[in-house]
Amino acid sequence: MPILTGTIRRLACSAIFICAGCTAVAATPGRMELQLATLDGSAFVRLSDFPGKAVLINIWDTECPACVMETPFLNAQSRIYPQVQFLGIATGDRVTSISFSRQFHVSYPQLQAPHDPSGLLRRLGDPRLGLPFTVMLDAGHRVCATRLGAVDANWMADAVRKGSSR
Repeated sequence: MPILTGTIRRLACSAIFICAGCTAVAATPGRMELQLATLDGSAFVRLSDFPGKAVLINIWDTECPACVMETPFLNAQSRIYPQVQFLGIATGDRVTSISFSRQFHVSYPQLQAPHDPSGLLRRLGDPRLGLPFTVMLDAGHRVCATRLGAVDANWMADAVRKGSSR
């Protein structure tokens, strides 16, 4: 579904990204590189900060009910699968996203999405541009599993297996 604004945006669980100066680029064919600021703006995080490690990326918004519902599950999964680096990418207001992350005691890094979401979402495999969207990258940072909508234990186990087997 396309990225929309206002009431329709909330109903569709899509969002307009607001972080100027953030970047997300494909480094080589099939291999993803990404650089985004942390929610508090204190640092940039790159996929290359996690060499040889599978990475799970969850793109979310506080106005997306499915995103809100899956947050405690993802937080628990990040402890169950320490061999996978979890990263959250918030698409909404920075202050609201920080407050939400603290309220839910999210233990993995939370990043601010870039201003234009379409390029990042498409590169990660979400042509509908919907949320929540979750991607598993293998240790070479190639996409090996994607999910539009909330993840569950079966999807997570399969994605971790795919991310660890390449």
